[in-house]
Amino acid sequence: PAIFGIQKATEILKTGDIITVDATGRRIYSGREESLLQEAATATLNLMENSPVYRLLHEALTYITPLNLTDPASPFFKPASCQTLHDITRFCHEKAIVEMFQFGSKYSFDAKAAKQIVGQTAFQWWIIDLDGGFREGIDTKSKFIHIDDIVSIPMRAIWHGITAIPWEGPPPVSFKGFGSIIFQSTMNPNLDPSVRSTLTAKNYFLVSKNFCNLSVRLGYHFALVETYLSDFLTESYVSFQFKGGAADETRRIIRISLLKDILERFDFRVDLKADALSARIEKKPTAFLLERLQVIGYLLMHTRQIDMVMGDQGMMQRYREKILADIDYLLKSEIKQEGEGVRANG
Repeated sequence: PAIFGIQKATEILKTGDIITVDATGRRIYSGREESLLQEAATATLNLMENSPVYRLLHEALTYITPLNLTDPASPFFKPASCQTLHDITRFCHEKAIVEMFQFGSKYSFDAKAAKQIVGQTAFQWWIIDLDGGFREGIDTKSKFIHIDDIVSIPMRAIWHGITAIPWEGPPPVSFKGFGSIIFQSTMNPNLDPSVRSTLTAKNYFLVSKNFCNLSVRLGYHFALVETYLSDFLTESYVSFQFKGGAADETRRIIRISLLKDILERFDFRVDLKADALSARIEKKPTAFLLERLQVIGYLLMHTRQIDMVMGDQGMMQRYREKILADIDYLLKSEIKQEGEGVRANG
């Protein structure tokens, strides 16, 4: 609070005086006015609310931030379905990724063509080697590559998190949870179960020896992971973004809160906006970041579709306990890198 233009204030008030400033009432009281302080503590006055500027910004945000294009496999994933700026950027990103992964085969550029990863998972994973991410001597003309022929250090850490503990499949959904999915499908055509197959969704890795960018589409959500491991701490980072879900907003927010809680336990700096999450760690040693990449890999696989059963905080607590136990086991297991067992913390 502040009051300006009071004549002789600096003459009347002395350094060290305890005063109470009531800017709304334009009064200054000697000592503590407890009744005013209690009133201020409970006040929720928002001077911007309902102002012309507030209304203008609120209206503008409806055309900027909501995301409606969530499923690239949907026939509604097209320019005509873009309703917001977020939709436009999502559409452009998706089409850029697809074009990039088709470039090698389209123009017979075998050395940099996308290859499908073989081994340990039923989902489709595609990878492009930017530089030094594959073992020397592989068949560049092949459309497939075995996970053992990939030597990208951060990618292998993520992959270990994805595959070390098998996914048990989608959780059993209650009638209320299933009803929320049907309702969301009627509101958003991109969530129509009749036009998608989650088992054939493609997920894309871009890798080099010490770099990895991963675009994930598992279930009704999508995520982005990017990381670079350097000998210089100022250059090393892990970035993670997560958005989406098939359930209602309450269940999606409970799941995103669970992700936030887990990531913060592992030192990520996390920012939430509704059901969207962004997290980041930087300037840490390689061994430290490799463990965090395993955590992200696990969360990508094992938190998919659990928004459908997130009906209350009790359910979130049960999943939190299971996830933390799994991660503890995960970080004690080994990552095989270039044919040798290498512990993530060593």
